Amino acid sequence: MNANEQLFTELTLEEGAVIEGGAEFKVLRLESFVSGANHGWEDSLIIKVDNRNIWEGDMGTGEVAIVNSSRELSGGNATVQLINKDFIWGEEIINIKQPLADKNNPTGTLDFVGKGSHYQLTYEFIGL
Repeated sequence: MNANEQLFTELTLEEGAVIEGGAEFKVLRLESFVSGANHGWEDSLIIKVDNRNIWEGDMGTGEVAIVNSSRELSGGNATVQLINKDFIWGEEIINIKQPLADKNNPTGTLDFVGKGSHYQLTYEFIGL
């Protein structure tokens, strides 16, 4: 067995998919339970996956945004940030989550609570 064969035999299926390319993290939707980061106004939101913007929009309490935006992964998992763009303070992080890639359960939800707001993000890992 040569060095390359040994390297790939020690990787999980998820890690191998990322190296081969094609593994993505897709945000399907974002639901607002409480939009309070802008103190009475709609929150001006940014969703970042691995420090890249994949969606921006304004949301009020009770609204649902169909996002359907994805990002190719450079590692086995994704770092997801929900950020509020404040006119005075700039970008304020509501919360940061790191869902684990799992080929047996590729979809899930993440709750983002902070800055007076509560959102639920529905996601899917693709190509695991």
